[in-house]
Amino acid sequence: MYHYMYHFILNPVAGKGKTLSAIEKIRKFLNERRVSYHVHYTQYPRHATEITRELTIEGSKNIIAMGGDGTVNEVLNGFADFESCNMGIIPCGSGNDFAKFINLPFEPVKAMSLILEGSPKFTDYIQVNGGKRVMNVTGMGLDVAVLERCNRMKLFKGKLQYLISLIITLLKFKWYRFKLSFDGGEEQERTAMIVAVCNGKYFGGGMPISPLSSIEDNYLNVIIVNKMKKSRIPMALLGMLRGKLLKYDFVENILCKRVWLKSLDEEDAVNMDGELIRSVNLDCLLMQNQLKVFR
Repeated sequence: MYHYMYHFILNPVAGKGKTLSAIEKIRKFLNERRVSYHVHYTQYPRHATEITRELTIEGSKNIIAMGGDGTVNEVLNGFADFESCNMGIIPCGSGNDFAKFINLPFEPVKAMSLILEGSPKFTDYIQVNGGKRVMNVTGMGLDVAVLERCNRMKLFKGKLQYLISLIITLLKFKWYRFKLSFDGGEEQERTAMIVAVCNGKYFGGGMPISPLSSIEDNYLNVIIVNKMKKSRIPMALLGMLRGKLLKYDFVENILCKRVWLKSLDEEDAVNMDGELIRSVNLDCLLMQNQLKVFR
């Protein structure tokens, strides 16, 4: 197989047509510069992972994820060769939280120019339960219930969909119980609204759940919104929307390289970059000096 210089992976129906519009702009840009490329269209869930695995096994050097956080996650999970292969991101999905976190341009040609002119840098990600990779945020609690409601909601999309789902979920609110351990330390128990293991800063379409997260600090930020008086819940949500969650006494921000988390409510699901997976355990390890991303 001929190895093109840049391989683009995109879902043609993602982002309400934004991905197709973006790839046409990039085609024109690359054709004018006589840059070799190939476009791969996904056809079903996790197809991007399969395509990426095949390309990286065969030695294709530059894999470009075109879409939102879901596409970025699928491409990350397909990498079979971190040493010689690089990842690029053209943010054009319905949710682009990780791209926002690393300050990528949201205009397709500008994002492509950064890839052409820049050099890839080591970029942390989270390895979960020894295999699954997460680029942005994983966790349990209220955000999972909101995402489950989002998946059932067809009328709205993006941040508005998340906010409406959040309001409805709060009307049926419950606390969540967890056990946690940080960097192999003693087990602790929490009753909380959310436990979020953050490599990035944003989730839910731009809400700053972890305002102190940094792409340079080489730590995970574990955000725990502990049980509080129910009268304080609206204040907590407003703080989350404004990026001021950490000022409240019921919120913890714990820096670590590894966190083990177990739900004590076995019906709970886990959020992994917006994908919901049924698991009562999360063993999250910060992975460094492997993945190289143009940024």
